[in-house]
Amino acid sequence: MSWRTLPECDDNSEVCLALYRKSLKSKDMDHDGTHFDGQYPHVFVILGASGDLARKKIYPTLWWLHRDNLLPSNTHFFGYARSKTSVEQIKSKCEEYMKEISQFEKGPVANRLFYLALPPSVFEDVTVLIKNACMGEKGWNRIIIEKPFGRDLATSQKLSDHLASLFSENQIYRIDHYLDIIQGAFWNSRERRIF
Repeated sequence: MSWRTLPECDDNSEVCLALYRKSLKSKDMDHDGTHFDGQYPHVFVILGASGDLARKKIYPTLWWLHRDNLLPSNTHFFGYARSKTSVEQIKSKCEEYMKEISQFEKGPVANRLFYLALPPSVFEDVTVLIKNACMGEKGWNRIIIEKPFGRDLATSQKLSDHLASLFSENQIYRIDHYLDIIQGAFWNSRERRIF
């Protein structure tokens, strides 16, 4: 297993940022035993593509990655949104689209990333369907979920246990957009001295 080392910088200047971007553009690293190379297809599936999370967080981030040329050149995006359909209709529609996705995955490796921009109440059903019907057979598969999830500690633990029953920990990515804000508030309050 090899890890990419980031360029050392004394500050966060534009020069440092340029070095960091350059290091990200070399897409030939091995990570956790799976090959990552820009020449291989990468399929990014956004579940909940018409929701607030997708519009406010995911699409702007993808645009910045594209603008800065940080996405692999062979990346394909697919979005799915909620509509009034039965489970059987969803299954038949998914099968059709998974066949469409498969046509972009030519070669020895094809990687799939599933972003669950969905309410936590459907995580269990959706992740079971992903595991049973959507996982690629070659390359890596990843699931991105938003934190916090669950209504309380018990439901959060239940969801974590469910995800662990389907995927290995290196396949699960948890994102908390508000953690930085909370941590920043904590550190700022510690630095403010009253006396």
